[in-house]
Amino acid sequence: MRTYTLTTDQIAEAFERAYSKGYDRSSAVSKTANPDDYKNTQAYHHFRCQDLEPLLFDLGGKR
Repeated sequence: MRTYTLTTDQIAEAFERAYSKGYDRSSAVSKTANPDDYKNTQAYHHFRCQDLEPLLFDLGGKR
């Protein structure tokens, strides 16, 4: 498990970017593009598992 040190502004930015990126990806594969359905798509889970850590490092998070 890794530990990150981020400011509250960096945390807010990370959540905004993560939601936007995950939603955009999952909307592309969701048949209904319903915001309530995006968490059930593979694209959303792929984003959470593969892209969140690099996103934190891009914001200047320290391990």
